[in-house]
Amino acid sequence: MDKLTPQLIWYIFLFLMPGFLMAFWVNLFVPLRPGTDNKNLLTYIFLSLLLSLPLLLWYGYWGKLPFFSSFHQLVGLLAYGIAVPFLGGALASKIVHNPARFPWTWLEKTGVRPVHPIASAWDKVFLRTFDAVPFVLVTLKDGKQIGGLWDAEAIASSDPTERDIFLGKAYRVSADGDWTAIPKGLGTLITADQIATIDFVEPESS
Repeated sequence: MDKLTPQLIWYIFLFLMPGFLMAFWVNLFVPLRPGTDNKNLLTYIFLSLLLSLPLLLWYGYWGKLPFFSSFHQLVGLLAYGIAVPFLGGALASKIVHNPARFPWTWLEKTGVRPVHPIASAWDKVFLRTFDAVPFVLVTLKDGKQIGGLWDAEAIASSDPTERDIFLGKAYRVSADGDWTAIPKGLGTLITADQIATIDFVEPESS
């Protein structure tokens, strides 16, 4: 290996990049627990080897690795190198969001319980899907309460250093528990240093 040929560069891309691309998509879909550089590198290499398994099976069957000797082969391999990491990232994020729906949860019965990959309970709860659009009841540190509809307009920060919340449809909550919509309100921003607790409330209870 005295020089980098186009073929060698292609194989480096084909075998190493899928894991990095898959990790990129997973981190885009899910706020994961941060890891060390060494751990992340090992994860990327493992994912690359996993995604390259079909290419290794191809080599085992045909005795050679695929290479772009025509435009159609080039398009096909590029599609594989881009589409497979994306689909793998989407599937991995689905597993992280809904671990109980996948069959290998039986491992927990043996006492094997892996560390949850999502960074914090804050991220996990705000990534939940609900059967009906819920309301949130935010209790501030001064005892006041603000209610809001947790719909597509609402945002919870995924930055661990600034846990603020924006409510597109906000309500003032009286001491008696009455909810009054803020007139002509265009949304309410609640900063992290104001929040004491957050409750999710079923729509019929508001």
